Amino acid sequence: MSRMKKGNGLLRFLVVAALFALVLTGCNGARKYEAVDLSSETAAGAEMSGNGADLAAESTDTGASGSGDADVQALGEAAGEPLSADPEGGDVASESSELAEAASESEELSSEMSEAESVEAAREAAAAAYTAAASDDAETAPEIPFNGHTVAIDAGHQAKANTSKEPIGPSSTTMKAKMPEGAVGTSSGVPEYEVTLTVAKKLEKELINRGYHVVMIRTSHDVNMSSAERSVAANKSGADILIRLHARYYG
Repeated sequence: MSRMKKGNGLLRFLVVAALFALVLTGCNGARKYEAVDLSSETAAGAEMSGNGADLAAESTDTGASGSGDADVQALGEAAGEPLSADPEGGDVASESSELAEAASESEELSSEMSEAESVEAAREAAAAAYTAAASDDAETAPEIPFNGHTVAIDAGHQAKANTSKEPIGPSSTTMKAKMPEGAVGTSSGVPEYEVTLTVAKKLEKELINRGYHVVMIRTSHDVNMSSAERSVAANKSGADILIRLHARYYG
C-alpha cells in the first residue's frame, strides 16, 4: 500500500510537472508568435510610412511648381546660398534693381546735358531773336525815294603813287603827276589816302539817306587811277556833281 501511495504520488508529481512544462512551453511559443507578429507589424508599418513619405514628396513636387523648384531649393540650402521661393521672381527683382540704377544714372546725365542744352538753346534763341529783329528793321524801314540827283565821290590819292605826267586840265600844256603820293598825318601817322576813303564812305551813306544816287570812284586803296581818268569815270556815270576829297593842309 505504501508503495502504491508512493507510486501514485510520483505519478501525480510527474503529471503536474508535465502540465507545468506544457504551460511554460505554451507561454514561450506565444511570446515567439507575438514577437513575430510585432516584427511583421513593424515592418509593415515602416513600409506604409515609406510609401506615405514617397506620396507626400510626390504631392509636394506636384503642388509646388511641377518643374523641380523643391530640388533647386534643397540644392541652394545645401550650398549655403538662400534661394527665393520663386527664382524667376528673384531674377525680375534683380533686373528691376539694375534698371532703377541705370535710370538714376541716366537721369543724372540727362540733367547735366539738359543744363548744357538749355544754355545752348538760350544762346540760339537770342541769336535768332537778334536776326529776326534786324530783318524786321530792314523790312519795315521806309524806302527813301530817289530825289533825281546823282553824286560822284572821288577819295583822293591811292596806296601807291603814280608819278607819270598828264595835263593839269583839258587842252592845258601844264603837266603834273598823274597821282601824287599824298600827305601823312603829323601826329597820327595815317596816310591821306586812308583818311579820304573813310570820309568818302561816310558821305556816301549820308547822301543815300537823303535820296541821292552815289557813284564811288574808288572803293579800295589798291587802284591806279590818274586825276583825268577819275574825271572821265564821273562824267560817264551821269553824275550832277563830282566831289573830290583831300586832307592836305596848306598853310
